[in-house]
Amino acid sequence: MAEAGDYILVYFAEPVEVGFRFERRRGDWPLHITLAPWFYGAMDAPLQRALHIVAQPIAPVTVRVGGEALFGPNKDIPVNIISNPEALYELHESLLAAVQTADGVVEDSQFIGDNYMPHITQHDGNRRRHDGDEIFLDDFHLVQLDEQNMCQVVAQFSLGEHDNQERHE
Repeated sequence: MAEAGDYILVYFAEPVEVGFRFERRRGDWPLHITLAPWFYGAMDAPLQRALHIVAQPIAPVTVRVGGEALFGPNKDIPVNIISNPEALYELHESLLAAVQTADGVVEDSQFIGDNYMPHITQHDGNRRRHDGDEIFLDDFHLVQLDEQNMCQVVAQFSLGEHDNQERHE
């Protein structure tokens, strides 16, 4: 279970700015695709440097939203599977390598590597993407959990050499 100070890497399918805060409760998250699950132990500055380096050579990708599924331990969390998951595998593996470079440790390794299944969240039945929608993924965000169980977007990284400047406060 994620604790204060832990990080997660996601692509937000809704506009967010660095500094944006939201409660960790599932329904309060902006729509997102998890790229690397919760991890701990990474130091902020080395982590952000490693993520910046990783983002530069990876080209933006277009992913397609696929059919619905139920995730979570009780199979009660509605999501849509990404129908072309191979488009995200390189990014996922590269982000995990960057986390390790910064001494980060993934909390639950059962959903990484060969077990990574990209999906996009659904909220309240009407905050969602639909089967067949396309999402142009050209950046990702670093989110950190604080002591009040609030998540804060701490950095945004652009993919590809066309715009490789990290954007953070």
